[in-house]
Amino acid sequence: MANEGAISKLGGFLGIKKFGQGIATTGRVLSGAVGKDIKRQDEQRALQDKILYAAKQEKDPIKRKKLLQIAATTNSTSAMDIDPGLNLSNKEILGSAANVGLNILTPGAFKGGKVATVAKNAALGAGFGVASGLEKDRSAKGVLGSAVGGAVIGGAIGGATVAIKAFKDFITKTTPKWLMDKAIKPTLDESRKSIKFGQKSLGEELLHEGVRGNPEKLLHIADTKLKSLEDDLQKVLTHPSLAEARITRESLGTHLKDLIEAKAGTPGLQGDVQRIKNVFDSIPEQMTLQQANQMKRRIYNELRDVSYKLDAKLSTKGKALKQIAHGLKQEIENAVGGNVVKDINQKLSLYGRLENRIVDQMARSMKNNSFGLTDAILTSGGLATMNPLGVLAGLSAAGVKHAAGSTGVRTAVAQGLNKLQSVGTGKTSQVIKGIVKRGALNVP
Repeated sequence: MANEGAISKLGGFLGIKKFGQGIATTGRVLSGAVGKDIKRQDEQRALQDKILYAAKQEKDPIKRKKLLQIAATTNSTSAMDIDPGLNLSNKEILGSAANVGLNILTPGAFKGGKVATVAKNAALGAGFGVASGLEKDRSAKGVLGSAVGGAVIGGAIGGATVAIKAFKDFITKTTPKWLMDKAIKPTLDESRKSIKFGQKSLGEELLHEGVRGNPEKLLHIADTKLKSLEDDLQKVLTHPSLAEARITRESLGTHLKDLIEAKAGTPGLQGDVQRIKNVFDSIPEQMTLQQANQMKRRIYNELRDVSYKLDAKLSTKGKALKQIAHGLKQEIENAVGGNVVKDINQKLSLYGRLENRIVDQMARSMKNNSFGLTDAILTSGGLATMNPLGVLAGLSAAGVKHAAGSTGVRTAVAQGLNKLQSVGTGKTSQVIKGIVKRGALNVP
């Protein structure tokens, strides 16, 4: 009984109770149940009339009293008492039916652009106002007032929805992305691509990966991920079906063409052109996919050396090696086909860029503190430890500041705020928002 009462109250709250009653009554009419109720009512009334007539004719007071008592207990229950749906007007049922459709449409009013959300909520509010006016059997003027009131309330709800979403997006999307970019400091070229092509920034990609920590921890994460992903890639390339595939030196030449032309067209850089050609000539004429991937790994490991950030003389060699590594990556993807290698390479690129940005930060710190290549070699224990983690340890030992604290705090706060995106998106939250909204639209 308690559940039936709760269901009845919910139906009344949603404005669909009368529609349900109308459907049930229609079913009873079509099945003949209402006709039977009316026939039974007529029979009871006829019997009661006969008893009352007999009581009037009876002279004996005792018998008359008994007949009246019997007549009193012979109640004639009307069909409308049995089925309250018979009391409803067509207007009330129509309004309740409209509420059924509008309740189904309510969740969709939260979706769409800003203008669309406000417009949909205003239209939904007006619809609920009309439905409510009809369901409550109001006059035409009253229905119009309900429609106007519903539109105002619906529009206000839409505006509030847009404002709340904008505030939430600023806190959980814009701010975390800004903090991550501030911590990682993407290159100018990366920022331009992000703006021009609408690509995700490095900080945003790392945000979705759950990456956070100070420079040392970020380097550890990048190093671990790079090794793991390279191992995964090497396993893919050992598949028997790829045993005959080859990468040629000639195919890699196209990846150096632009760099050579840029240097050759600039006065005084003929030496750089020759250096690039020397690097290219050292590549084997052809390689298996595994050999090509191993060469790519060796190149990237070489480029991790902080010397390439500090010594300008190594700049040309570094650019040539980077282009060759990029060419090897693309040629391997083309040879394998599909998305498996591409997906792994995308992750490799992500964590490789993370490592490069931390190395860039260290290089800037070293330059700002007049900390040259010789100092880096001496403090890190020699060239054998000129990898980023070794240099970072040397910087700490030498007392050079490298923004460790700010990076760790920014990435941690960014990840914390990013997790708040899920707040209010669960089924329970959606139901609660729907009930609150529906309650507001019940006002007109």
